[in-house]
Order: sequence, then structure tokens, then C-alpha cells
Amino acid sequence: MIFDGASSKHGELIGVAGCTGVTIANLTVQNVKWNGIKINSDRGAQRVTIHNCVLHNIWQRGVKAPAVPQDQEEKLSPRDCRVQFCLFYNDRPKRFEDDETDTEKTYNGNYIGGIDVKNWDRQAHGVTDVSTALSQSLNVGMATIATEMGQERFYTAMRSFGFGQRTGIDLPGEEAGILRMPGDSDWSESNLATNSFGQGVSITPLQMITAVSAIANDGLMMQPRIVRQIVNGDTVTNAQPMAIGRPISAVVAKEVTTMMLRAVAEEGGGVPLAQVPGYTIAGKTGTAEIPSPTGYESGTSIASFIGFFPADDPQVIILVKLDRPDEYWGSVVAAPVFKTLAERLVILLGIPTDDIRRQLQASGGRVNER
Repeated sequence: MIFDGASSKHGELIGVAGCTGVTIANLTVQNVKWNGIKINSDRGAQRVTIHNCVLHNIWQRGVKAPAVPQDQEEKLSPRDCRVQFCLFYNDRPKRFEDDETDTEKTYNGNYIGGIDVKNWDRQAHGVTDVSTALSQSLNVGMATIATEMGQERFYTAMRSFGFGQRTGIDLPGEEAGILRMPGDSDWSESNLATNSFGQGVSITPLQMITAVSAIANDGLMMQPRIVRQIVNGDTVTNAQPMAIGRPISAVVAKEVTTMMLRAVAEEGGGVPLAQVPGYTIAGKTGTAEIPSPTGYESGTSIASFIGFFPADDPQVIILVKLDRPDEYWGSVVAAPVFKTLAERLVILLGIPTDDIRRQLQASGGRVNER
């Protein structure tokens, strides 16, 4: 049996109330602007089983229990309710026009691949552009982009940046990381959403810095190396730069660099603890949950910041990664380490400030050549 809410004015299609020990089975519920099935434990629904159902194009939650006041949780929260062997999927992410009650500020497309995708601050940020989604680390925005791209384009892009495979650096023991792909036994549609903001994947620091270096290098990804020169008696062999791919065009690389610049320097936001006076920094924070056998560790993180500078003529890229730091957020604990390193490197490498560099270039001078 198919329940289709396309022409319904109601936000929820099936409400379960005043019953105990009920099984709802073999239904397809689709095209609902809010929730497909709502178990109303506050109205006497207990021991409800949702079995072998298909929840399709539901723009909030496939199966929902209502929020219950904390002082009534013991009395009203669902007891012995189960969802078994159900398929949750959407043909596309939620769009602004799918719910006429949404406003520009409250819009929050958050139900993708059978899971709730929430922003780090648990708030709806409304309709945003890509640059804002990046600078504000909006999970919902990233997941929406990934689902609009689709599986093939998204995972082709991930592989083209080197994720899920070794870089081939001249060191033993390199790991490939973890990138589950469509067709793998442990991949599900929800991975398309969560992978977009870094959850459900495992990336090595070397993979990350190699990938972001491609953005700094006009879209051309280079082979990382440790050995610069081999001297064997009178024979000297210099390692030659070698490109290993072009995941994005130079035009796109410039656009992403501008977004990363805004992510650091945006007035009233950005990452002030990573800013270096006199230099434009293109960068991005990272705050990753740490998996455990029972889910994710509570109250701790892998905090990071990656950035390159000068943003319009990159000479240096730095990745700071801190496991289980005292502070939770990368913008708070990793960004200051980046700044300290950057301030020392511009002196050590003789990199002039942006203003001086541009003056030299305007007068025909040559700078940042090595």
C-alpha cells in the first residue's frame, strides 16, 4: 500500500496514537513535507513496530517521536518501539519550495539518506551560498551539495583528490585511509551526505595536505616527496616535480581559494586566531568526532586547521592536527598553532608582506622564487 502526501496539506502523513503492541508493515510513505510516521507516545502509543516499510522523499524525518519535556520523559517517552528492515531514501535533498512554512531564515534541509543531518550549532541557517556554507562549516549545506552532485560525481571527485588511496610518497608504511564507495557492502546512501562534511571517512594528514595543495596550485595536484636530492659520490640526483592529477580547473581553484580566504578573514566571523598581520591566509578549520566501538567519544575531538599563504601566490601550506586537545574546536585550539608557525616561517623563508610583495612586482621585481 502506498501513502502519498504530495497533495496533502498536512505535515505528517501517518500518526500513531492510543494503541499498544501495534505493527505497521509493508507500507510505502512518500512525498511528505515534515514526517512520514509519527509515534505519539504522549498520546498513549507504546510498543509500536515499524516493519518492512519504505520512507521516500520525506523532508524531515521518516519516523519521529515527539519531543517530551524532561520532567515527563519517564512517563511519556516511547517504550519498546522499533524500526525494522525499513528503507529510507530521497531522490534529492530538500528544497526551499518543498515546505511553504519555511522562511529564508528557518529553512533547514536536514533529512538525507534516512538520517538527520544537523549543523554543528544545531541551528537552521536558512538559504545560504556555497561560500557561507564553507566559512560557517554548515553540514546541511555540504550534504545538500553532495546529494545534488549524486553518487558518481561526488565519489569520482573524492578519488580524484586522492582520498581512499596512497599518495605514493617515498616513505614506507603509508596508509590509504578509508573511503567507502557505492557498491561496497558497508556503504549506504546516508554516507553520501555524511562523507561530504568529513564523517564516515578516514583521511591521513598527508592525503589532506596533498589535496588542499592542489587548490593552492591552480588545481594541479603534485606528488609529495621527502627526499629532495640524492648524493652518491660525485653523482647528484635531484627529485623532479611530478604532477599526479588535476582534480579541478584553475578557475575553480581560484574560486575555492577565495572562499577559503573569506573563511579565515570574514569580518564578524572567520578565524581570527589564524590570521597573520600583513598576509592573506586561505584556510579551513576542522573538528572531527572520534569513533569508538559504541559510537563516538563524548566531549573530545580531533581539532585541525589547514591553510596556505600568501593566498594569491602560495608559498607555504601548513596542516595542524591535534588529537583530543583540551579545547574542542579547531578554530580555538589548532588555529593559534598555525598562526605561530606561519609567523616564524615568513621570517625564516623571507616571504615579504602582501603590500611589499605587490609593490615589488609592480616595479618589475621578482619575489618568492626558489
